Parts: sequence; C-alpha cells; structure tokens
Amino acid sequence: MHSVIAVDNIQTEVNSWTDVILNENLGVYEMVLAIEADFIVKNDAMKSMDQMRNEMSAQEIEKIEKNGDLIIDAGEEAGLLTLAASQQGKKVYKGSRNLARLTAKARKANRDAEVAEMQLKSEEANAEKDEMECDICPGLQDKVERLKGESKNAVIAAGQIAEQAREDSRNAYDNGNKIKELHTQSDERRGKDVEAVEEVKRRVGRRRSGTSC
Repeated sequence: MHSVIAVDNIQTEVNSWTDVILNENLGVYEMVLAIEADFIVKNDAMKSMDQMRNEMSAQEIEKIEKNGDLIIDAGEEAGLLTLAASQQGKKVYKGSRNLARLTAKARKANRDAEVAEMQLKSEEANAEKDEMECDICPGLQDKVERLKGESKNAVIAAGQIAEQAREDSRNAYDNGNKIKELHTQSDERRGKDVEAVEEVKRRVGRRRSGTSC
C-alpha cells in the first residue's frame, strides 16, 4: 500500500507542476503578442521615417534602425522560447498521463499481492495443520515477490517522471523570465523609436512652418 501512496503523492506533485507550466505559458503567449504589437508599431514608425530621411541625420537613422532590429531579434528569440515552453508543457502533461497509468498499475499489483499473500498464508496454515508440504506455496511466494516488485518499479518510474517534470517546469519558468525581459526590452525600444520619429516630425513641422512664414 505504501507504493500506491507514494505514486499518488508523486502524481499530485506532477499535476501541480503541470498547472504551473500551463499558467506560465499563458503569460508567455500574452507577452509574445505584446512583442508582436511592438513590431507592428515599429514598422509604422519606420514607414514614417522613410518619408523623412532627407530631414534626418545619419546618426538618427542608424539609431532608429538599430532599435528596430533589436525588436525583431526580441520577437524571434521570444518565438523560439515560446516553442520550447510549449514542448516542455506537452512533456509534463504526457508525464502526468503516464503517472495515472502507473498509479493504476501500482494499485492492481498491490491488490493482487495482498490477495496472493493471504492465499499463501492460508495454504501454509493448512499444510502445517495437515502436516504436509505445501506444493503451491513456492509459486505463491514467487507471485507475491513479483507483484511487490512491479509495485516498487512503478514508484521508481514515477519518481523519474517527477524529476523530469521538475526540470521541465524550471526550464519553462526560466524561459518565461527571459521572455519577460525581452518584452521589457522590446517595449523600451519601441518607445524610443516612436519618440525619435515623432521628434523628427516635430522638427520638420517647425522647419516647414518657419519656411512658410
């Protein structure tokens, strides 16, 4: 019975890791969408810049384009990290399903072992009472040991799944933090690009206004 309890406890732990990864991935997808939105805003700013290149210095153009490239890089890296997080989530979910099968297997092996052990004790008692050898007792003893071994192996396999789930969960969490950082960088670069282009617009507007006067 201890093996069944052990597998149950491990399954509870892995289920909690699964929930953590799913929640983490939801936040990841939202941040990736935000980075994609920054990319769209960046493109609009670049289009405006293209119309004013003659009014801009080479340094201004280079700075805006560099920020734009960083937003593109952030989007690409975030996409790769999101794919990795999704794969990790699938692995943990699959592990959770395997644990459910292991739990069922451990329960059956434990139950069958208890039945075989009771039968063994009964046969041993009858043989002792009749002062006879128990011909089927060795086979029953082997059956009990085999079933206990199956239950023990289920616990070992469950522990391996749990360890993998912990690692995948940590990786998913780390990927989420990296994407948060990329989102912060993208948001900052997008703001700088927009502000730089708007400043050029204001400068051009003032210049044209002064010319018309």
